[in-house]
Amino acid sequence: MQTPETPRDLGLPFDAWRPGQRDTVEAILTAFQEYKYVLLTAPTGSGKTLVASAVQRLLGVESVYTVHTKQLQEQCLKTMDWAKVVTGRSNHMCELDQLKAINATAENAPCAQGADCEYIAPAPDGCSYYRALYAAADSPQAVLNYAYATRIVRAKGIRKMTRNPFRRDLLVCDEGDLAEQAIIDAVTVTLNRQTAKTFDAPRYNASVQDFVTWAKDVRMRVVGWLQTRSGKALCDHASVHCKECDHSPSSTVLKDYRSAQSFMDTVNMLNNMPDTDDWVVIEDKYFIRIRPVWGWAVAQKTLFFAFKQALIMSATLGDPKILARKLALPDDEWVHIEVPSYFPKENRPVFYWPVEKVNRKTDSEGWDHLAAAISWLAEQDGLQRKKGIIHTGSFRITRELFVRLLEKEINADKPFIRYIMQTQEGGSARKETMIEILQTDRRPMIVLSPSLATGVDIPYEIGFQVIAKVPYADLSDPVVRARKDYHVAGVPFGRQSYDADALNTVIQACGRAVRAPDDKGVTFILDGNFHALYQRGYVPTHFREVFKWFKERG
Repeated sequence: MQTPETPRDLGLPFDAWRPGQRDTVEAILTAFQEYKYVLLTAPTGSGKTLVASAVQRLLGVESVYTVHTKQLQEQCLKTMDWAKVVTGRSNHMCELDQLKAINATAENAPCAQGADCEYIAPAPDGCSYYRALYAAADSPQAVLNYAYATRIVRAKGIRKMTRNPFRRDLLVCDEGDLAEQAIIDAVTVTLNRQTAKTFDAPRYNASVQDFVTWAKDVRMRVVGWLQTRSGKALCDHASVHCKECDHSPSSTVLKDYRSAQSFMDTVNMLNNMPDTDDWVVIEDKYFIRIRPVWGWAVAQKTLFFAFKQALIMSATLGDPKILARKLALPDDEWVHIEVPSYFPKENRPVFYWPVEKVNRKTDSEGWDHLAAAISWLAEQDGLQRKKGIIHTGSFRITRELFVRLLEKEINADKPFIRYIMQTQEGGSARKETMIEILQTDRRPMIVLSPSLATGVDIPYEIGFQVIAKVPYADLSDPVVRARKDYHVAGVPFGRQSYDADALNTVIQACGRAVRAPDDKGVTFILDGNFHALYQRGYVPTHFREVFKWFKERG
């Protein structure tokens, strides 16, 4: 299968291939002749979106292109405006007059419960949800986020269509390193603790099997409970908001009905759970969550079953053997392709300077030592006027370093304070604020954050980075502990996965500094725990070729 001279020859709006793109397309096509799954590590600048689109067109098939978030779906359309995006019902307003008046989404519309509706139609007659749904169903390339994809491909069919149009020949998993977690999130069962208590749910420390048995025993009681609330919420035409009889329940009745409906769905999920091996129960004050420990328990029947072949790709895919096991890819059905970076090596150096072995026992003297090293780096001639990111690994470390760096700035009587820290309050919105500061503030600001290792794409703004701590997953999380302690046939797979995830996050963080071929940025790794991890883990060539020891100041 010959790859044409230019992308435009495939109907793609680009006049030329980037360096290496054509070779990558041909390598993938060759691999698909033998394997069902192709794992692709393609560094920033490789043009993965165009590569995937070219592969889809050369194979002559329809594809579903998955990303992790709705925001990334929107970004995809900037480079692949020929594709069609569809998002879940909660992102679309219901257009029925009664629901429009209360700003209800399509998630709360009667059609979501199976009722017919005049707006279940493609453009121009349908509501925004069905317009997007039918447009994506008809498009050779549909762009979905993982959460929506795992739901829609499991549906038996789509309203007013005889088949499920999203079960296709090719699945493209962008950000493939996040696929396992997205699949786990999609099948996690969440029970409202207060509601579960009214139905005598198992107490603390109950097993998954205890909850499955309870769900079977209690199902008919929940059915009766739901019917009582349905009688108040629905009219004789089985509609929540009905034009024929002008039925419209109060917000309290509607809320009770929706809650009962959601609880019934959860009980049914537990009833239909085929196997409880490798599942865990996670409890907090408000919710009980039942989820698989590993993606391999559900990956095939949740997502991959719906496609003949899959391209799983990322700039930092991580150890391909570990990822393949997590996703239950049979050993003889997958192959890994690694693409070199075409960004100049001299523009993206990574220096290892083992200042301090950072862990739970790091004391005040250790934090002082680390902060002094960061401050010294920030004052070097080439970095004084550069913006920077200090990747801290946790909010606790963010605070420890920030107070020390702030004190140094104040004592030095600087004209303005360069350092700013991301606080835990505000969640993802606070992260976006940090990114906006780096993008728009003309001063050489330095952001301390535990959450900027991914999702930062602002070329020519970040001159340097410091990785203060190897970002191991938090062992206070019971799921993280269960995964880390996991053995397969005597092999400590859990520990291998734990290390691989930390190493991959470091490599992802290093990639934030340089986002274009002529961009430049330097990264310093100061945690003395990193080198052992580097020696025993999978490291892609594009990182290994720029990694070097730093000569300490004299």
